[in-house]
Amino acid sequence: MVTVTLYNNTSDSNVLSKTITQVATLQCALKDATELINPVLIIAGDTIDTNVNYVYIPNLERYYFVRNKRQVTANRLELDLHVDVLMSFPDVIANSQGYVLNSASKPWEYIDSPNWVRDLRQRTDTVEFANGFNESPEYILMTVGGGGIGL
Repeated sequence: MVTVTLYNNTSDSNVLSKTITQVATLQCALKDATELINPVLIIAGDTIDTNVNYVYIPNLERYYFVRNKRQVTANRLELDLHVDVLMSFPDVIANSQGYVLNSASKPWEYIDSPNWVRDLRQRTDTVEFANGFNESPEYILMTVGGGGIGL
């Protein structure tokens, strides 16, 4: 038997520090042949609230998302869990350093990515109008070719 704390999580899964509300703390069993990343809990069926979608297991020192709730018998419920690495190890993640080789979303001036081509050529052409400007306040400027500057 292990002690677990059941929560209601209202945060997105990619948030480092989640907003959770404690629902219950109870004793339950880990299913035989369970694993650390995706454990399965067996709890009494009448002890769980429908809002439970998050679990902390102190013995494993990890937070888990509830992936599936399955009624096994009239008074037994199985919870399929998946580890939340962000909430389980927030200090390690927040204090880690990384070396970024590439950016998937958009170019960034500090990342020299081979996938982004920058066109920094500057071209200025001065063309004189054959008849000059007239007194009309309307002009049309048109450019053709090039393809623009890639940012």
